[in-house]
Amino acid sequence: MIVKWLDFSDLHFEYTNVDTVNIRDNLLSTISDKELDADFILMCGDFFYQGKTDESRIKACGDYIHKIISSAGCDKSSVYMTPGNHDLVRSNERNHLLSYYTNINYETGKKKTEVEHELDANAFKNLNNGSPDSFLGYAKLYKKITGKVFKGNHECIEKDSYRILNINTSILAGSAYDEGNLSVYCGPLLEECKKIKNDDKINIAFMHHGVEFLKKTERRKFEQLMESHYIDIVFSGHSHDIGIRTYDHTGNRMRQFTCGGPLKDGYNKPSFYYCIYDSDTHELKCYLYTYNDEIQDWNLANTERAFKDGKCSFILPRFQKKSKYFDTTRDRELDGRKNLQDDYLKQFGIVAALPLKEFIRKRNVMIQNAKGNIILAGQSLENAFDIREDNESIVNSIKHNKNIKNIDIFLTDPIMFDSATEVEVGDTPISRIGTTMHTILYDIYKELEKDQSINIYFIPLVQLDHMVFVDDE
Repeated sequence: MIVKWLDFSDLHFEYTNVDTVNIRDNLLSTISDKELDADFILMCGDFFYQGKTDESRIKACGDYIHKIISSAGCDKSSVYMTPGNHDLVRSNERNHLLSYYTNINYETGKKKTEVEHELDANAFKNLNNGSPDSFLGYAKLYKKITGKVFKGNHECIEKDSYRILNINTSILAGSAYDEGNLSVYCGPLLEECKKIKNDDKINIAFMHHGVEFLKKTERRKFEQLMESHYIDIVFSGHSHDIGIRTYDHTGNRMRQFTCGGPLKDGYNKPSFYYCIYDSDTHELKCYLYTYNDEIQDWNLANTERAFKDGKCSFILPRFQKKSKYFDTTRDRELDGRKNLQDDYLKQFGIVAALPLKEFIRKRNVMIQNAKGNIILAGQSLENAFDIREDNESIVNSIKHNKNIKNIDIFLTDPIMFDSATEVEVGDTPISRIGTTMHTILYDIYKELEKDQSINIYFIPLVQLDHMVFVDDE
């Protein structure tokens, strides 16, 4: 079965400059002309701007969304909306309520010393209804589009061929201190996650804020909650940017897709996604459409590396071991990559590289028994320096071996292997070095003894991948 959908975010209907109006009009014709028909539509919040939700704006925004629905040949019952931080009215009364759950003094932006209160069912009732008019305008738009009453809760919706997990990240939004203080990891979300099954249906989560805007202490928990409850892909907005973020704390490297809004301002990247999922092959194709200012038209993106010819396609990780189609296109690319690497090894007189599992086992034994100096080399060493306690991580081996006196880490330039990472949807080693650096600086360095040292080198044009050297006694 084929399932198709459109994903939008950040309409911000307050914007009425001529470029924005043109972008919106062209969007409607693009959907129709390119026959981007959809079984459902995701809308990731920020329909309004700064809480300005008077009746005229609600009508204008609602009329435009209905035009999108009509252009895509979709039923309004299959439109899924979630609020953004600009969709609620900000007030001192709301800040007072927020403070009860966040412990933030919204006059100073500083944390209070009191214990934070849990986001339980009563919290959602208080934050949605206890602060008059907070979501009133958005609730009217929601009713106008879906015909349903907006409750503001996290919600799992199940259909014949898919499930949607609607996550309200704006429940604690509405201040100048939202970033890094938002929270969704709570009992009500867990209860909705329990409704998701590990079957052939695609499981999609969508929300306004990406995981990077949640509290630091919550990001890992949220990512792993999504993986544990069989979510296949996440869509978000808010940043007005285009990107694919990999959930580094998941074993299947879950992806979060973010797009901008159909408007023109100083930093927004006008964009939307058109996705096609084949439940027989479990392949998902995500087409990124962006607006070209020069020709004033929407086209498949040709400037985003993660989207080759405007398309990012992959077998959903949850099905990779099951799918008979998984070994076709990907393995052909990997075979070509292996031949290239074999030729490269022969140039240096290396007979063969160890299989990954064998290399990991030997590497861990070498590090645990090492004395004196040790050298680690790799493109990003992200898995090696993952703080999760799995067999790929070397963090604990390094921290517990006090016989190691000096650690040299070579983060090598991935020119040789970089083309191969296009298989991983543009998630390149360069983009993952940050994880390694964070672990070294904040988890390993503080555990070093006075007689231990660590050095990090960025070496251009050196083509080494996954190597470890220890003193030979």
